[in-house]
Amino acid sequence: MLPFYSFPKAHRLCHKKDIEQLFSSGKSFFVFPLLIHYKKVSSAQTKVLISVSKRKIRLATKRNRMKRLIREAFRLYLPDLIKSDKQEAFHIAITYVHDEETTLEQIRSAMLKGIKMLMKEGGNVIPD
Repeated sequence: MLPFYSFPKAHRLCHKKDIEQLFSSGKSFFVFPLLIHYKKVSSAQTKVLISVSKRKIRLATKRNRMKRLIREAFRLYLPDLIKSDKQEAFHIAITYVHDEETTLEQIRSAMLKGIKMLMKEGGNVIPD
């Protein structure tokens, strides 16, 4: 059976309380050009927040494009992250920290490294 590649609203981190808990008590790591904050949660689904700073990328159209690219890269690797039933869910914040735009391939490779690090934290490993 093929994995379900979608990114519904249920997978987006929206609640202010959850976001505050993520940044106050979560862990983080850096995979250029992404800074990834994460926290294990007991909720049913992995949720993600994507952020591109206005200070780093001034034009809104370019910021929105970078968010779309990050969302696309995450969407492609989401089935690997939620594949295992025994794994706990995560709240994840992905922040783009580079000053210039990058390509989808660069973001996908960084996202793959980040997802592998999250899987190690959750006790599962993505096959290469």
